[in-house]
Amino acid sequence: MASLSEDDYICPVCCEIFKNPVFLSCSHSFCKECLQQFWRTKKTQECPVCRRRSSKPDPPPNLALRNLCESFLKERNERRSSGSEEICSLHSEKLKLFCLEDKQPVCLVCFTSQKHVNHTVRPIDEVIPSYKEELKTALKSLQEKLKHKEKMKGEFEKTVRHIKSQAERTERQIKQQFEKLHQFLRDEEEATITALREEEEQKKQMMKEKLEEMNRHISALSHTIKDMEEMMKASDVCFLKEFPVSMERVQISSQPDPQTPSGALIHVPRYLGNLPFRVWKRCRTSSRTFWRTKKTQECPVCRRRSSRDQPPVNLALRNLCESFLKERNERRSSGSEEICSLHSEKLKLFCLEDKQPVCVVCMNSQKHDNHKFRPIDEVVSSYKEELNKALKSFQEKLQHNEKMKGEFEKTVRHIKSQAEHTERQIKQQFEKLHQFLRDEEEATITALREEEEQKKQMMKEKLEEMNRHISALSHTIKDMEEMMKASDVCFLKEFPVSMERVQISSQPDPQTPSGALIHVPRYLGNLPFRVWKKMQDIVQNTPVILDPNTAHPRLLLSDDLTSVRNSGYQPVPDNPERFDWYHCVLGSEGFNSGTHCWDVEVKQSSIWSLGVTTASNQRKGRGFYNTGVWSVWYRQKGLGFFSILKHNLLGVSPGSGFHVKRKLDRVRVNLDYDRGTVSFSDPVTNTHLHTFTTSFTHTLFPFFCCSSSLRILSINSQ
Repeated sequence: MASLSEDDYICPVCCEIFKNPVFLSCSHSFCKECLQQFWRTKKTQECPVCRRRSSKPDPPPNLALRNLCESFLKERNERRSSGSEEICSLHSEKLKLFCLEDKQPVCLVCFTSQKHVNHTVRPIDEVIPSYKEELKTALKSLQEKLKHKEKMKGEFEKTVRHIKSQAERTERQIKQQFEKLHQFLRDEEEATITALREEEEQKKQMMKEKLEEMNRHISALSHTIKDMEEMMKASDVCFLKEFPVSMERVQISSQPDPQTPSGALIHVPRYLGNLPFRVWKRCRTSSRTFWRTKKTQECPVCRRRSSRDQPPVNLALRNLCESFLKERNERRSSGSEEICSLHSEKLKLFCLEDKQPVCVVCMNSQKHDNHKFRPIDEVVSSYKEELNKALKSFQEKLQHNEKMKGEFEKTVRHIKSQAEHTERQIKQQFEKLHQFLRDEEEATITALREEEEQKKQMMKEKLEEMNRHISALSHTIKDMEEMMKASDVCFLKEFPVSMERVQISSQPDPQTPSGALIHVPRYLGNLPFRVWKKMQDIVQNTPVILDPNTAHPRLLLSDDLTSVRNSGYQPVPDNPERFDWYHCVLGSEGFNSGTHCWDVEVKQSSIWSLGVTTASNQRKGRGFYNTGVWSVWYRQKGLGFFSILKHNLLGVSPGSGFHVKRKLDRVRVNLDYDRGTVSFSDPVTNTHLHTFTTSFTHTLFPFFCCSSSLRILSINSQ
């Protein structure tokens, strides 16, 4: 036991006597706690001395070494208490000399031994003062070092608290920034839905006025038809008397019927077309009836403006009209209309000039000089035939008006349906943006918490390391203070080991590591802008948005208005903007200047047509392709036949065309309005297909026609 020095019982990590020693496969031993802490710091299970990796996460205890350490400590304490350390263990002589080479007390016999030949020795009392002074200086240095370490420990603890505070404050600010973005979306959603509801109300009001106007037309037409049917049953004289007035009513009733107004339906692309992208860009950024129709209080006859909202009732005229109707009905029922009111003769003739029945006396009067007359029964049949034609025309007109009224009512229902569907789509699109923000917020806060945990763990390990340093230093200081009180021989025996411990304790202290604090700018720096930039990856910007109000009833558009497919008949209003023969749909935005480009995926369709057309081009019937169209048309035929269609102003028939070597997947349409060109190409192979050159003078709209489906590609995927 005596042959082992204190160094043999020192742990290489903490420089203290081993506590619960364990050993590795490389045979090196360490305090169990020291080894575990070393592994946690290094993240690898390697030996702190030789760096060999250990395969055992829980090394076995070194029981023999533990017993030796316990025996050593016990023996050392016993020696110190008994004073036996002052006697040479070899010669039982008092230790009075000190060998400067071996740094240990010796007796006079040892001094003469072979082991100490040529060694310099000094009396113990001579070396004690200088060694004690040296140890005292070292002790003072260690005490200062201990204070510094405790101060550093305080800094480490302060850093840990600051990390927690940083994380909490940063998380609050992250949530505040995201809440601002959510509020922006809520405001945009509310503004979009408000605009939609305003347009819905405006369009419904417009159709309500059109319906009221149509009801008045139908009511007037029904009364006219009823009166004409009664006339056809009346006596010949009564018939001829009322015939001129009836024909005047025919002329008045022949005025054009109210039509479904252009723009009656909700302009859905205004709200849904590229909605996320647009939000993203903004994140960046009777007379009374006549007046309602005309929006001005003017006279329907002379157009002079009226200053009164409520014109006064013309009581005298109302009474005259009521008297006239009463008198006419009485005459009809009594048969008195067949007697001349001037000569009390029967009305048997008809004046062709004055268009009225007359008696024989009237015929000879000056009033009818040089007039032509016919017997009443001769003219009645032809006039009845004329009135019968007018009556039939009116009945057809009434049927047409009732059909138009049905279309108006259908349009009103469609406006309501459009608004409800569009509002749902708006809410869904905004919910996607809200979900994106929620995901981004969660990801940002998760990253923050992970960094917080990482930095706190790093500081925890630094604190544990500092605590070990402080503990080891405290033990060293305590042992040195005890040494200062020990006997001279004991002091000198332990001095070399103590100085070694001083050297070990002089190693650099653990420092607050660089990057210990949370890197706040990573989370808060330009946060809204970074989220805005990232949002660009999920928002689609499609250069052309389809207009559902122009789509043929058999075409079904996607909710985002970027793709179209042939489907069953859709119960949509037959509004003026809608195609009713060709299965076509227009883009929602017209172009009258600049360059515009869009790619169309055509691979799902065996027959399709793409191009541009004028805003005024006829969409009803078969005349669409006759004029104002610049397009290419594809029809699957063998390897494929690509036919060029040109409008008839150029005098070129649509029969010219050329073969393509492969089925096209995509077609690019490039419009240069100012230069007057429309080009078509295959963007997959970068092959030019055709270019039209002309001079544009009207607004142009993209148009799409297909047998199966087409999709306009977003700018992101071009």
